[in-house]
Amino acid sequence: KSFYDLNPTEKQIHLVQQIWQTKLNSCERFLREKTKTIFPDNNPIVNMNLLSIDDFVPVMLAIIEARLVTIEQRTQVIMEFINTPSQ
Repeated sequence: KSFYDLNPTEKQIHLVQQIWQTKLNSCERFLREKTKTIFPDNNPIVNMNLLSIDDFVPVMLAIIEARLVTIEQRTQVIMEFINTPSQ
């Protein structure tokens, strides 16, 4: 089910878009650093602490968290591809 199917308020839409964009930017920055062979000690992680729990119903929080996990998984797949030696 899509987050938008749950009829979120404008405030909820704005908050979740900020969180997803921040996570995406973090993962993109991580990939850029890795492809330049710069290996930072830690990858900035965006977590659910950015959310005000009171602003969302539990099903919305589950969808938001799933999207963050998906972004992280896609980043890891890209890293595996980058680190796989070409033949």
